[in-house]
Parts: sequence; C-alpha cells; structure tokens
Amino acid sequence: MKKKIYFPVILVAAMFFATVAQAQEASKRERIIFEPGTIVSSQTGRVADSRLRASSTPYDANIIGVATAEENKLSIYDMLQTDGIAFVRYNDENGLIKKGDFVTASSKSGITMKATAQGMVLGVALEDANPSSKFLKVRILIQYYSKQ
Repeated sequence: MKKKIYFPVILVAAMFFATVAQAQEASKRERIIFEPGTIVSSQTGRVADSRLRASSTPYDANIIGVATAEENKLSIYDMLQTDGIAFVRYNDENGLIKKGDFVTASSKSGITMKATAQGMVLGVALEDANPSSKFLKVRILIQYYSKQ
C-alpha cells in the first residue's frame, strides 16, 4: 500500500517544483522595462516569447507591439499594445513621416521610421510627424507591406 502512495506524492511534488521554476522564469522576463512608445520585438515574432527586446533592425520581421506608458500592470504583456492606436517614438531615418504613411522599425533601438521598401510594418501614421515631439500617433496594424 505504501508503494502506491509514494508515486502520486512524488509526481505531485515534481509537478509543483516544475511550476515554481516556470513561475520564476516568467518573473524574470516580466521585469523587462521599456520606455513608453518603444517598438518591441521577440526572437520568434510571438507575444508569448520570453526573449523580448526593443526592435533595432529596419523592417524587423518579429515586431509584436509597442510599450505603453501604463506602469501599474502585472507583467510586460499588460504593458504591450499589439493593436489599436498608440503613440510611438519615431525618427526621420527614411524621410519625414506624413499622415497615411506606413511605419516600421528603424536601425535605432525601439524607434519607428517611414516605410519606403517592402517588409514588416508596425502600422499607419495617423498624423504628420511634428519635429517638436518625439512621439507619433500610429494605428497599429502589424503586417507585411509591399510598396506598389
């Protein structure tokens, strides 16, 4: 009878410790803090990926969203906007951004630029870029852009 009890107890204990290890790993990745308006990418292009980073490759194929300004959230995933309207940090690396232009990741970490070639884009500018502001209002529509 004792042998029958030990196996389930050992199995439950192993599952408990595995869950604790996963929770600790999740806690580590949730401590990542991005400046609001930063374009965020993952290594695989999936939101659930634990290797999040600020995009720093033009037309980054693994864009997953924009870091928001909300600080009292439980995890990085609650501070990541993947659709809708967001204010994004931008530069004029590919020219001045106008309302209706597609925007994408630039070579500057976490910053967007005007999309002038085919590749992944973050979305569409909803206003002309204002040189006195470091943010641009963008509708997030992460997709492949093919310039016509």
